[in-house]
Amino acid sequence: MGIEEILKELESLPKGYISVKTIKGKQYYYLQCLKNGKIVSTYVKRKDLDSLKGKIEKRKELERLLSEQKNSNSFKLSPRSKKLTGYLMHQDEIVAKFDNGVLDYLNEKKAPLFIARTKDLATYLSSRTLDLDRPNARFLLKQLGITDKEEYVALYAYGATIQDSFWFKPLGSRKKYADIRFDNELYADVALKGKILQLKGLTSPSPEFTNIGSFEKCWKKIDGEWWLYKAGKRDEILSEYFVYLLAHELGMPVATYALDGEYIRSKNFASKYDFEPMFSLLGDNESYDKVFEILLRYDEGIAADYIRLIWFDSIVYNVDRHNQNYGLLRDKKSGRVVSLAPNFDNNLALLAYNKTLEQNVDKDGLMKLFVSFVSSNEVAKKMFKEMALPVISEEILDCVLERIEELKEKDKIKQFVLARYEHLDKIRVNL
Repeated sequence: MGIEEILKELESLPKGYISVKTIKGKQYYYLQCLKNGKIVSTYVKRKDLDSLKGKIEKRKELERLLSEQKNSNSFKLSPRSKKLTGYLMHQDEIVAKFDNGVLDYLNEKKAPLFIARTKDLATYLSSRTLDLDRPNARFLLKQLGITDKEEYVALYAYGATIQDSFWFKPLGSRKKYADIRFDNELYADVALKGKILQLKGLTSPSPEFTNIGSFEKCWKKIDGEWWLYKAGKRDEILSEYFVYLLAHELGMPVATYALDGEYIRSKNFASKYDFEPMFSLLGDNESYDKVFEILLRYDEGIAADYIRLIWFDSIVYNVDRHNQNYGLLRDKKSGRVVSLAPNFDNNLALLAYNKTLEQNVDKDGLMKLFVSFVSSNEVAKKMFKEMALPVISEEILDCVLERIEELKEKDKIKQFVLARYEHLDKIRVNL
């Protein structure tokens, strides 16, 4: 029984102990527990006594199990880990070896693309560390007493993430991939909601230690699959959901999204692959031309899919496409790049960034960037002019917008998207 299961069951069980009072020769039973520093007594009916005793015994047994779990799972980073001496693993295969952070061995076909390009383990781990600008992220580390540098914070999860199979194994460790794979969401509500921990100290590696991005978020499991929950303002959540529904309706590769109360969640799209963000190949260089050039070296079809991605970004006004929120999928066995990752992270599109949806498409900065790219890059121009692109019509937009009941700006969004689509369609014809 895992820590998370024990905690959930403990929440449903009574705290305290049973006391007996004899009044005029009769025995009366009370549940006594400490609340806000005071002993509180609650009368217990005789018919409920046996059941209550069983629950109290169950709580004692679970608290004993919890103590054992905490002692067996708690860990501190070893000096070797902090010197970054050990192995970068892909599941249980060594793909790189480091001595005090210096590369000693590299399997270029299987290693992370960032490591193959830079040989820099510390920066690689830092790029996988939760964003410390998030208040709840800082609160999580504060509650756990973690004050280490960015690269060492990632090591509290062995440098592992939900979306690939890479991890760091300190020299001398006997851990296997099965030992460090995430199997619980123990710190999810701290990362998402700022909830106060019921546990003292770190008891389990958590995906939250390597969950990057500036919005409050966390990973949770639903029916055995990981979903990324993300907080945001109304316009951000509804804009992201609209972009997902439109992309899905158009038959474009897109991560699966769902509204969930005040949050939006997306299913892990890389369960069968390793996701490599474009940061691995280009760092912070986000030039359309440079990205296209690099992707063209891998595969012409992948480069074409990149054009489709930024074409769609231009239409839905996603101004936040950066090198951490798109990238490549790699085959887990061979390390071969197989495709561009599906579209995800569109919460700064549409209303989120342009509240009034006012526009002048000829002077729009995002539109001008895309048009300049496909006009001046001869290979991209030919691809864009000849490629099959989905048609965006009023009927399709009406169909999508009808599925978002909370959205009030339906007509504005429809006209905004149609105008941008038609503008790019004319550009394409005249190239």
